[in-house]
Amino acid sequence: MVVQLIADETQELLEVVNHNVRSQQYVCAGHVRSLHVMSQILDRFSTLSPQHSTQSSTGFLRQLVHLETIAAQIHSNSVALQRGKATIPLQGIEVPFHSRREYDGLPPSLTP
Repeated sequence: MVVQLIADETQELLEVVNHNVRSQQYVCAGHVRSLHVMSQILDRFSTLSPQHSTQSSTGFLRQLVHLETIAAQIHSNSVALQRGKATIPLQGIEVPFHSRREYDGLPPSLTP
């Protein structure tokens, strides 16, 4: 849900491309600005109490995504991804082959 909200708000690529450990560990691919927004959102959620974070409404999350997107746009393309509380950037990987963005260039046997 968070990934899709960010992708919708930024209008840039952001998607889960690998479910390493379902509900615990994922790999996401996307535009640097969208990945930065995701990292900021997840860092904020990590500081909330468990009760507060589970009670957070979709409206609250949308507002947070909107504000973080505006902040990221101010920095333009100068955003440098850094390790967050819930994110670890993988340096040197542009768009993994299993991103939906790359499906058209893959043989049918490799697409999901």
